[in-house]
Amino acid sequence: MIVCGLMAGNPAGKIILRAMFGLMGGFALGTVSGWIGTLIVKENADIASGDNAESPEEDDKPVAKARHAAEKAA
Repeated sequence: MIVCGLMAGNPAGKIILRAMFGLMGGFALGTVSGWIGTLIVKENADIASGDNAESPEEDDKPVAKARHAAEKAA
């Protein structure tokens, strides 16, 4: 693309500047989409493995106790 821009008669500084902005934009979009993809994969892996562990503070609540009793009965 840079060669095509130079052959069209555009100044090299302008071509390089636009290329750098495009590079930074692509990097930012790739980073964000990779982060979102990682979160989705981790979430689905936790669901698939049945990792529903609760924190110790939550175990003292009546709802958590009833849930644990229901799971043991099933």
